[in-house]
Parts: sequence; structure tokens; C-alpha cells
Amino acid sequence: MKINLKVIIYCLGIVLSIIFFSCNHKNESNSSYHKYVNSPKKGDIYEIKINKKVENTEVFYSIYKVESSTKDSIFVHTTEYNINQKDKLDLLNKKGLFDKKIRGFSKSEIQNLLKTNIILKIKRN
Repeated sequence: MKINLKVIIYCLGIVLSIIFFSCNHKNESNSSYHKYVNSPKKGDIYEIKINKKVENTEVFYSIYKVESSTKDSIFVHTTEYNINQKDKLDLLNKKGLFDKKIRGFSKSEIQNLLKTNIILKIKRN
């Protein structure tokens, strides 16, 4: 069985291109998320990963909604609800599901949560 070197090089090029573009896309997303942290706007949604063990599930998801910010802090409404499916997080972004109590974070804390993948995504409307 003779393997054509051109086919191998072609396939390897395709695989490397896919890897490069997917990594580059993730870095661009993270970069825009850092911009959102540096200049937050009321209504920004932070998708959060929560690691806790409840019955057979170890990871839950929730959201924070930005209420206000100062030069070095961000204040968010949390929701008391958690779900076990990341793709269903939009269900939590409804009026009445957010606590009236506001939680504050320094911008460096939020950057760290983003860096450690606790904040998975930031959505701006």
C-alpha cells in the first residue's frame, strides 16, 4: 500500500488550519470579553459556571446581570436559579428572576473569573 505524500500534507494543512482558526476565534472572543469588563454597560449578561455537587450533577450554570459600575468595580444582580444545561441559560434572563440584592466585584476579580473560565461568556445587547 503506497501513501501519497501530497495527500498527507494536504490533510495535515487542513487540520492545522482548523486548529489555528478555532484557537484564534477563542482569543478574539476573550479579548472582546475583556473589553466588556473594562467598560461594562448596564444590562450586560455574564454566563457563569458553578462547580457544586448536587445528586449526580457537578456543574451548574447561572447568570449575572450588570446593574452599574464605577472606575474599578462592577455591580450585578444575581439570580437564585441554577440550571444544568449551558445552552438553556437564556431561560434565566427574564424579568423577575433576578435578586433585588446587588453583589459587587472589583474589575480584577471579574477578569480573574473570566481567565479561570468561571465566566464563560459576556453578552451585550
